[in-house]
Amino acid sequence: MTKTINCVELVTPEQRFQYAVEIVLLHEGGLSEDKRDPGGTTQWGVSLRFLKAAGIDIDGDGDIDSHDIRDLTRGGSKEIYRDHWWNNFGYDRLNSIRVSTKVFDLSINMGPTAAHRLLQIAVNRLSDKPISVDGIIGPNTFKAANEKDAHVLRQTLRDCAEHKYVQILADKPHMEWARNGWIRRSRW
Repeated sequence: MTKTINCVELVTPEQRFQYAVEIVLLHEGGLSEDKRDPGGTTQWGVSLRFLKAAGIDIDGDGDIDSHDIRDLTRGGSKEIYRDHWWNNFGYDRLNSIRVSTKVFDLSINMGPTAAHRLLQIAVNRLSDKPISVDGIIGPNTFKAANEKDAHVLRQTLRDCAEHKYVQILADKPHMEWARNGWIRRSRW
């Protein structure tokens, strides 16, 4: 009989975060000044819209503008992701590093509420006892997700994400330029 080892036991909390954030940075890439992006100028996936909403003045000059995005380092973006996403939502409470990374990655791209709803929908697709689909990730969502087969849950989450991106594109055809990147991201 083979003993199953929970992935969370294999790495430290810091290693889990570093793995997850590297996936995000791979998906997000470097500087983007695409006028079609509603987030505005973006570096490592951190948008000008986010910096303004969070009140983060990277260059310390008293205003938050595209210069702040250009001055954002890779390390600085990691710290923003750690503070405003990973720690804030407790993604390390998901036992599977692949599931926690998937939810984290989706949260950064589509917003935490939408990503958390997708996790809850995915859990419910695999459950006889559904949980609330409210976009709030908390004890019930963590418990239900951790009780599922991580591989199956991640695949279901991928399917839910792809469906969500297609739905967004149907509702917002002006975002069609993002289709290939979103679909590729959903399938990771």
